Amino acid sequence: MSTVLKDLLAELAEDAKPYDVRVRALRAGKRRRLARRAAPGLIALAVLASVGLAVLRPTPGPERYEPALPPRISLPGYPAVVEPRPDAPWLSNDRAPGVGAIVYVDRTLGYFLVAADGAQYRLGKPQGPSAESYSLSPDHRWLVSAEPQARSRTMLRDLTAGTAWVEFPLYFTPVAWSPDGRWLVLGLYGGGDPGRVRLIDLHAPVIDPNGLEVDLHGFPENQVASVLGDGRLVLAKLGTYPLPDLTIVDPHTLEQHTVTVDIISHTSPEERQVLAESAAIRAMVGVTQNLTFTTDGRVLLQLNRSASTAEGPMIPGTSADVLVIDLERQVVIQRWKLPAPRPVPGGWETWWVSTMVPEGLLLSHQMTGRFLSLELFQPGTGQLFLVTDMTRLPSWTQ
Repeated sequence: MSTVLKDLLAELAEDAKPYDVRVRALRAGKRRRLARRAAPGLIALAVLASVGLAVLRPTPGPERYEPALPPRISLPGYPAVVEPRPDAPWLSNDRAPGVGAIVYVDRTLGYFLVAADGAQYRLGKPQGPSAESYSLSPDHRWLVSAEPQARSRTMLRDLTAGTAWVEFPLYFTPVAWSPDGRWLVLGLYGGGDPGRVRLIDLHAPVIDPNGLEVDLHGFPENQVASVLGDGRLVLAKLGTYPLPDLTIVDPHTLEQHTVTVDIISHTSPEERQVLAESAAIRAMVGVTQNLTFTTDGRVLLQLNRSASTAEGPMIPGTSADVLVIDLERQVVIQRWKLPAPRPVPGGWETWWVSTMVPEGLLLSHQMTGRFLSLELFQPGTGQLFLVTDMTRLPSWTQ
């Protein structure tokens, strides 16, 4: 068919030249015969051309939403701006870079560590079924490398002093931290119940990778949510609400006591509905991401943080406020009014609790598919300040 089309096109070109009438008539007859033979090919070319034009023709996409960021404030340990650094050097094994600030992942290039001084280092390949993921301990001292399905060993590296990695037993993955970064709990990958966990003291003169083995088979349908400063474990019962049923367990004796807090009188029916739906999802997937534990014995419960998605509220129009709970007294002591989630082109703009710092509450400002910034919320004044601008980063940031 390609030869026929070629001949026909050549005939059309020849016809443009001045010939006498007899020659033109002969060529016209030949051209009609070629056209009949080439018709299917010409139709195919026409279809391909139309498809190609449709593909190449730019289609207007959704307008890019640029969020309004609050006034800037300087916060020790966090750079003012984080930009992509594809030329960043790999993290060296012969020097300590200092306390980390942020770990972010570029879906093409992989993971990057941003140190407190703003320097960046490449860590590993992009996310995938068998790729290691990287994160920071709550005190940002330790860099954690863990493979999602625990097929390789979980490792920790001290960013402030050491250069060697601490390796932990195979198939154990990080489950929970103490808010001060001293205690780490490792659990077996894929276990529905907490089972046997390892409690690691990272402030010990010599770190024991095996740690203290704690048998939690007597606490079914619970998840280790945090570790108190003295090493006691905080278990959260999956599927319970409005506050997950919390049990504090001594790792040496297994002595326990439950935490009972009146949340009902501090929440609206809509907020309780969000917490109930989130609890149902926690019962299936086992996450307690709407709980944040602080170094001074408080628990922060974010009311509109869904366990199913970090991209938007489960019920539009409800608040994203935080209830502050005194763990020892078992009472709600404050309610902090955070910016409410709001719809924007292509998704939702949200603010989620990241961690407590001495200056206030550090929030992760997000939009569907993008991390925008780290912002400081000051509970005393209700003001919001920009700490780290991350709007130039290509994708998710931790």
